[in-house]
Amino acid sequence: MENKMQYLLTGIDPGNSDIKVSYLSLDGEVEDLSISTCIAKAPSEPKMQGKRNDDPTDWLHVEISASNGAFPRGTYYVGPIAKLSPDRIEATEGNNKATSDVHLITMIVGEAVAALLMGYSGSVKVPPSCGLPVADIKARQATVFLGRLRGTFTVRFIDGKFKGQSITIVHDIPEHAEVDDYIHAEAIQCTLGLGFQVKNFELVENDMAELVDQDVVLSDAGGGTFDIAVYENESLNPEASRTYIETLPELEQIEDAKAYAGKKVGANEYIDEIMKAVVPEIRTQLDEMGVPTIESTSFFRGRNDFITKVLKPYTLKLKEGKVQKGKPEITFSTMGVEIDLTKVVKPLLETYGNVLYWTNFLARQQEGAAGIANNIMTGGGVLLGYVVLKDREVNKKGVRMYHLPNDLFAAPYTNARGYLYSAMLTHTEVLEELKQYKSATV
Repeated sequence: MENKMQYLLTGIDPGNSDIKVSYLSLDGEVEDLSISTCIAKAPSEPKMQGKRNDDPTDWLHVEISASNGAFPRGTYYVGPIAKLSPDRIEATEGNNKATSDVHLITMIVGEAVAALLMGYSGSVKVPPSCGLPVADIKARQATVFLGRLRGTFTVRFIDGKFKGQSITIVHDIPEHAEVDDYIHAEAIQCTLGLGFQVKNFELVENDMAELVDQDVVLSDAGGGTFDIAVYENESLNPEASRTYIETLPELEQIEDAKAYAGKKVGANEYIDEIMKAVVPEIRTQLDEMGVPTIESTSFFRGRNDFITKVLKPYTLKLKEGKVQKGKPEITFSTMGVEIDLTKVVKPLLETYGNVLYWTNFLARQQEGAAGIANNIMTGGGVLLGYVVLKDREVNKKGVRMYHLPNDLFAAPYTNARGYLYSAMLTHTEVLEELKQYKSATV
């Protein structure tokens, strides 16, 4: 495949906590990956002894260059490994994503990782499909962003799973291309991501398709914000849509909700608080079992690692009704010992679940969307608050308060998948190339 152009279709959700990438595999199915939105200057030689069996997004030490000069050529740590650097650069709320180097570099590395996971090498043509905040779109930042994306980007992996490999991402964007073929207002494609799935390269409606085809309120619980997107007459109503960073003070007026007034709504703050609380608990239980630990041991490589090892297994138990009374609900295995984290973790999950529930309840009324019966709660925060949200989906009087996604573990990638599906519909020539490649290799 070295001498022939290869093709990749992706959808990228450039968040301030994580860059989420959904891509179409050579099997015609959707794969997802995420990388912490963080970079740091790095040496030109491997220094931290990464291993090839590491998670592909764990040990990203790369040299990267851009043909258009969108960012300085150099060597960088990207993602979780960058968080270890004292000179790290992390995205923050208020970052202009259209001009942000940390977002763009992490996005390009995400595309490169996806290409290598597909077995590619050499050059790969990728029509970018990603989102920007509505405010940035209104400020004409999409054109600026598209200009920074246009060109070729070469990524050489210095360490980690792909050590010694290189990939060139080609964003072959026509000079007078329609901007919205590549850059989307955040939430615009969310209904695509919720209402469809991919089977053998084809978009297929799922159980939510009928729901998202009507007037609907989408509540996106993200890492730093809670977004209400109101769809009426098959289009987004920007006047009725809003982003929240904290819960509303009006919750003070509701007896059951007043304890949650003024709290942050982003999931990351709660994950960080939980991770901080569980480390001493793990050490205590290991000590009781005669297993020594050192003070610097953190047990988790970051939020995604914690979600994978602790939160997802618990959520799956809840979803399948396998939580057993009197037995540990939330566990974590390390050094041959199963640690019971229920007493530490569950109260914090319940707090966050209530934060989401009451924010959603009140925000729909404040934004004039209470008259729209259909409401879908999605985003990565749904996993964190599921212990509360699952029991309140339908209230005691039989009133449906909201819908939760059928595929909870895909919920964090709703926007990224929506952008991918848009790319499949827009760049049909690339989709055909992928189909032909599969046919040629069968």
